Amino acid sequence: MRAALLALMLATVPSSAPAQVVVGAESVPDIVVQTIDGDSTRLHDLLAPKLTVLVRWSTWCVQCIVDMPFLKQLDEKWRPSGVHIVSLFEQDTAVGRAREIIRENDLRYPTILDPEDKELAAAFRQRSLPDGYLVMADGKVVAQFHPVPHLGMMEGQLRRILDRYKLAYSTPEVPPGPAMRPDAVKAGLRVARGVHESETGSQSLVLYLTMDHADGYHTWPHEPVVPKEFRGVTPIHTGIGRVKSPNGIVTDRIEWPDPVPVEVLYSGSPVELLSYTGRTTVNVYLTLHRDLVESDTVLVPLRYQACDAEICYPPVEVELTVPLLN
Repeated sequence: MRAALLALMLATVPSSAPAQVVVGAESVPDIVVQTIDGDSTRLHDLLAPKLTVLVRWSTWCVQCIVDMPFLKQLDEKWRPSGVHIVSLFEQDTAVGRAREIIRENDLRYPTILDPEDKELAAAFRQRSLPDGYLVMADGKVVAQFHPVPHLGMMEGQLRRILDRYKLAYSTPEVPPGPAMRPDAVKAGLRVARGVHESETGSQSLVLYLTMDHADGYHTWPHEPVVPKEFRGVTPIHTGIGRVKSPNGIVTDRIEWPDPVPVEVLYSGSPVELLSYTGRTTVNVYLTLHRDLVESDTVLVPLRYQACDAEICYPPVEVELTVPLLN
């Protein structure tokens, strides 16, 4: 479920270093590769007319599988503009299972296998999966990312690179893709009744921030615990940004609830994941250094990533406001 920054690598490799792909300095090797269907082809023959999103993945990487619906949407949306996706499967698990995953997700873009001598793995700087590269039609690597950004961030990077190299493209229409229910998570904010004295002797007020999850939905908790079965997952935790309050009113502390186990199927088999589900209430404690007035209003920015049993959706950011006198 995914909120992540694209990392641009601007350094070059010294002449004494092993040959590796470095953004702006090297190209992907034009070697003969085998597709997951058993066909042989040259890697450069698979590159798109303008820009290719080359993504590395494996069957043990749950986040890689979670990302697939969004990569499929990106490929379908940008293919008419000459931007394609090619996936590189790391052969450390059964290729048969990889074919099943591709079929289950109805992926149409090509998947290639690293040669037995790991020539492609040696060409790329190894990092945890999933990661990827943006490659020009001539094989030049112009950007690198880890993990896979959400759709909007990836599209912004594609546009910037196409503009930089003066490559024409049209703004594609969005094809149907996995959609989260509008009422998957309903967030609300209210003030607890009455001002009370805090432990330090000052006046204190409590805000109740509630998240009501629809049946079948959950969100990552504030401090996610990733099960060992989900190696490679990059969770987007539920968080509260800087609380905006009037002068004389400050945030003292935030109390998060304990998550509860929820059964998910991200890896194809049931796994219990500690999550927020049902009604979740977060307590936000405010310290008052003056009396409240009618105009006092507090804004609380909330960020979360909602998931169902099979997929996590792009992160959501909302701003909740509440008058302190009501």
